Amino acid sequence: MRIIMTCEPEEAEALAKLIAGEISTFERNGRGLGWGWHYSLPNGRTFFLRQIKNGISATPFKGRP
Repeated sequence: MRIIMTCEPEEAEALAKLIAGEISTFERNGRGLGWGWHYSLPNGRTFFLRQIKNGISATPFKGRP
């Protein structure tokens, strides 16, 4: 599984732990590519975790359009 994170260096460890805890959720949901959730780190910054072809990507969440 590939994990792609777009974050500040000081957020990387917390974001990686968050993703690791959610891998089973993505495996169980079966909703397919592009589907995901948004999560907040303890520092208050929110990220969108999305299922991609070969893993999970995490990008800063800018809100709904």
